Formats: sequence, structure tokens, C-alpha cells
Amino acid sequence: MRKTPEYALFTRLWKVDGQVLARVFRLGLPMGVTAVAEATLFTVSAVMMGWIGEVPLAAHGIAMQLSSMTFVVHLGLSQAATVRAGRAFGRRDEVALRTGGVAALALSAAMALL
Repeated sequence: MRKTPEYALFTRLWKVDGQVLARVFRLGLPMGVTAVAEATLFTVSAVMMGWIGEVPLAAHGIAMQLSSMTFVVHLGLSQAATVRAGRAFGRRDEVALRTGGVAALALSAAMALL
């Protein structure tokens, strides 16, 4: 508060700002619903595999782990590409923007081939 008094941080900490809270809720609601739906679908699929038997459940778990590892690599590459693209766009550097896009696509394709 001493270093940046112009921002008045923590002055209304216990007072709820309904308008801002509603904006944040509207922004986060679609992602929250998506996350709950995704988790529910994966959990229900595992339960259903358990109904079939232990071996199918184990096979399902292995398949889910392998597909998750593949997905996480592509997710990380996409996040890194987004950061690079944002920085290049902010600098108005079209060459770096294209280079970053090509690099992300090439790495993603290499991972998919692997």
C-alpha cells in the first residue's frame, strides 16, 4: 500500500462488489461447466469399464494414461505457442509470429508421429 497508494489495494477487502463478481462469474461459468462435464464423463466411463470386469478396467486405465500423456504435450505446446504469439504480436514482429507458429506445428506433428 505504501509503494502503490494510487491503486488503493485492500481498502475494500470485506465489501463485495456485486458487479465485478457477476462479470467474473459470467466469464468463468462456461469453463467451470466444461471442466465438471469432462471430469464426470471420464469418471462415469471408468465406472462403466469396472462393470465389465477388472481386466477391461485396467486396460481402460492404461489407455487413458497414454492418451493423457499425449494430450498434455500438445496442450503445453499450444500454451507456449500462445505466449510466443502474444509477445510477437505485441512487438508487431510478423517474422517471429510466423516462426513461432511453424515451430509449434512442427513440434506437435513430431509428437503425433512419435
